[in-house]
Amino acid sequence: MMISDFDDELPLRGRSPTHDVYVEETNRDGSDRRRKIGVGYAHFDGSGIQILLDCVPLTGSISVRDKHPRKKEMH
Repeated sequence: MMISDFDDELPLRGRSPTHDVYVEETNRDGSDRRRKIGVGYAHFDGSGIQILLDCVPLTGSISVRDKHPRKKEMH
């Protein structure tokens, strides 16, 4: 498939991300750490996620999680 096959998924302007992307690592002291490195947008047809990364981790694993509103934003 070529990128033109997904043209309907490319316009993200005005949409809110549906997922957060994290890198999960273990610190030297053995504690776990999770840092947000990007966001994801669910495809309209529900067949996948388009991911936009602010950085690319060299270590650790990448975790994609559903975006949930913060407690302050909940009514």
